[in-house]
Amino acid sequence: MTTTTTETKKTREDFEKLKADWLKDPNWNIENTEGFEEFTVELTGFREHHEEEWKIASEQRRQKELMTAPAFPLIETNYLYGGEPNGFESSGGLTKREMFAAMAMLGMISEGCDVPEVTARLAVGMADALIAELNR
Repeated sequence: MTTTTTETKKTREDFEKLKADWLKDPNWNIENTEGFEEFTVELTGFREHHEEEWKIASEQRRQKELMTAPAFPLIETNYLYGGEPNGFESSGGLTKREMFAAMAMLGMISEGCDVPEVTARLAVGMADALIAELNR
């Protein structure tokens, strides 16, 4: 007697559910999922597309954090001085971007650049370039 195994063909609905499940927990190579061999190329593209999107979003978050990092951060402390709180609180200070732009603006103004909109735009551009260079 011969037995045959009947493998259920995966539907488009199964395929979409697999992708949704993977997005909730993308810690495996979706294209290697057993039973979805006919979708390997599409699943590989799906995984690679999302991994690239996540990489770009991560880099954008990192850049935003760099642009808004405090230039003169104060650290909050709970130290007591003579039994009393020391009174220091974190204000956050200027961001590095703001500080660098202000320094660039000061230099441009001292050299006679007196068109505020142009000076501001150039100063921010210089600050961004400096931050990018410092983080290479």
